[in-house]
Amino acid sequence: MNYEMFLYAFVALYGLCIGSFLNVLIYRIPNNLNFAKGRSMCPNCKHILGVFDLCPVFSYLFLGGKCRYCKTKISMRYALIEILTAVLFVLVFFVNSFNLLSIIYCLIVCVLIVIGFIDYDTMDIYDTSIYILLFFVLLSMFVRGDILIKDHLIGAIMISVPMFSLAKVIPGSFGFGDVELMCVLGLFLGWQNTLLLFFISLLLGSIFGFIITKKMKSGEDKHFAFGPYICIAAFVTMLYGDLIISTYLNLFM
Repeated sequence: MNYEMFLYAFVALYGLCIGSFLNVLIYRIPNNLNFAKGRSMCPNCKHILGVFDLCPVFSYLFLGGKCRYCKTKISMRYALIEILTAVLFVLVFFVNSFNLLSIIYCLIVCVLIVIGFIDYDTMDIYDTSIYILLFFVLLSMFVRGDILIKDHLIGAIMISVPMFSLAKVIPGSFGFGDVELMCVLGLFLGWQNTLLLFFISLLLGSIFGFIITKKMKSGEDKHFAFGPYICIAAFVTMLYGDLIISTYLNLFM
């Protein structure tokens, strides 16, 4: 194994461990549980989990997807979030190389994962997560040395302001958490990539929203979380936005 492959393997392993911590945040934050204190436990039998119960992905596979103590089935989502985090970390470093900016991008990815899954579960985006995302966005802009700040300020308002207006006129069309998320990501990406971000999120939201609402029973609330699709689109745009835009423009040149 050469040096570069070793680094990617380390990033993947580190991503699995971080993904395990993200699972804790995704579970505890909506339930008003302190994520900084208290050991992990089975949500069914409340038994404190041991070291060998907490190895990301491997514990899930070794235990056959069941709690060691009460044999209750463990949701596959825990392992999938750990794998997802590892894969996204590797993609970030693969696209941006091994540098400080890639580390900050991975932190942004972590916040997006937490926001996306909590919003999917609860249809709520917490202000604290938006503030943390904003901090990492500003940090990334500082490291990148962005000088076209006007482009980023335009990006912050060009989609979020119309979304806010629509949410006021048509209650339930967008959540205010979606508006805040779009505003911060617009600041992060600049106006051109923000347009792409909104297009991708609308496309994903339309496709999966149609599938979700079709499965709902008659009389059920047809609203669904839009935040997860914004988060997915943000990751795609963060890494490949410039490539997608330039490829699209070259089709007409």
